[in-house]
Order: sequence, then structure tokens, then C-alpha cells
Amino acid sequence: MVAQAEAVDDLQKYESMYQNEMMDAETMQMLDVNADGIISREEFMHVHEAIFDMADKNKDEKLEEDEMGKGSLPEMKTG
Repeated sequence: MVAQAEAVDDLQKYESMYQNEMMDAETMQMLDVNADGIISREEFMHVHEAIFDMADKNKDEKLEEDEMGKGSLPEMKTG
């Protein structure tokens, strides 16, 4: 039950990022794979799956603590 409460709290923090307009034009461009000005669920998930795959250094389909450390992902560039 505690884990569910923490997950809900994390989701609320994540949602507040978008409500506070933290998704700037550069982020929108990165997510909008087909450049139609709209981010579909497929586009959103595609980018996040790619980020997961980059972080999963040992390719075991799990992210361990050492794979999530600061600087563990390459810098994301757009355009």
C-alpha cells in the first residue's frame, strides 16, 4: 500500500512538471518524431523506451541503481 501511495505521489509530481510548462519547445521537438506539432502516445513512449534502452547498460530489461546515476545517460540533443 505504501508503494502505491509513493507511485501516486510521483505521478502527481510528474504531472505538475507539465502543468508548470516544463515541456519547452526543444522538448516538444524531441518528442514530436514526425514533426506534425502533436505528440502521440506512440511518439511519447518511443522516446521514453529509447531513453530506457540507453540507460539499460547490461541489456537485462531492468534499471539498477548504477545504471541510473548522474551522467549515466548521454546528453539528449534535438534537431
